[in-house]
Amino acid sequence: MTEQSGDDRALEQVTGEMRDAPSGDLDWDRLERQLMARVDADARETRRSGGGRLAVILAAAAAVLLVLGVGLLRGDRAPQAGVQPVATTASRVFGPGQTQIDGNQLAGGDRVVAEAQAVVVSHPTRASYTLEPSSQATVEAVGDVIRLRLTQGAISAEVVPSPKPETFVIEVDEARVAVHGTAFRVVRTERGVNVSVSEGVVAVGGVGQKPSFFLRARDSGAFAKNGLTGEVQRGAEAAVEPPAVDPKPAGSAAAKAPAPATPSESGVAKALEQISASVSRCFTQSGAPGEVRVQMRTQLDVAFGADGKPHAMTFEPPLSPSVLACVQSDTAKLRFPESARGGSAQRSILVASE
Repeated sequence: MTEQSGDDRALEQVTGEMRDAPSGDLDWDRLERQLMARVDADARETRRSGGGRLAVILAAAAAVLLVLGVGLLRGDRAPQAGVQPVATTASRVFGPGQTQIDGNQLAGGDRVVAEAQAVVVSHPTRASYTLEPSSQATVEAVGDVIRLRLTQGAISAEVVPSPKPETFVIEVDEARVAVHGTAFRVVRTERGVNVSVSEGVVAVGGVGQKPSFFLRARDSGAFAKNGLTGEVQRGAEAAVEPPAVDPKPAGSAAAKAPAPATPSESGVAKALEQISASVSRCFTQSGAPGEVRVQMRTQLDVAFGADGKPHAMTFEPPLSPSVLACVQSDTAKLRFPESARGGSAQRSILVASE
């Protein structure tokens, strides 16, 4: 048996350490220092042999480093212990040949396509939306919040009211339209997005940004692709302005129909909706930017006279002075329906800061 030289034993020892070291704990600097120290210790004897043995040692060490490096690269590609690979689902297409879709069948990444006929998607007890003809949308999420991305055409949605601050979102390019209970329509245009509201309140802004606009019942607006700029036409504001009266000659009595005994329920509900929208907007504006989200519920009690003008409006728990002042300014021209005796109304309002 041939006896190993000191150089061979040094190389074998370093190679063994490198082979046995766990890949995740390998200290490359320490191993390099050990290898070079042992090579240097035998340098004199190696030089006496013409340098051949030193070349062999360095070449062998380089080969070991190369092999071990390849092993590490392969190990990086291997799944880590305890980490499950993320399952990816191929995008599915719903809609062609259908007019009704159960929303519980949809998952993130699915596409809904309406060709010649509209397609209605229902999420029982939560929301339903109609993808109008020649429209397409991608389902982004169907968890606590239903989130869609409208890529073509228009969507009309009805969302069941919820105490949660947000339950339904439609994104168009970089614009974001969010609600928690309302009826509205969103149209994707070449310039951006158009939104019209039938009931409730809709917030419009940029994706990842605080809302820039709040639309109420009968409002409509046209917004840029980023949702940060746009114009809103206030359909509800005009309704609360006192009607214009033609001037009458002095001394003449203007004929006026008698007021009903009680205010109309629809008119009272409309006025309460406007107050709720004002509270939500003012509360959101007053919130300080940051990661903390504040949510509260307050009970509104309002009394109004025969002329429909509110003369007592209270909130329990009370709003902050700044929010209350904002609401009072917003509703200064608000009028309930006229009646013979006036009346009162109550509503629970949930508000949340962004």
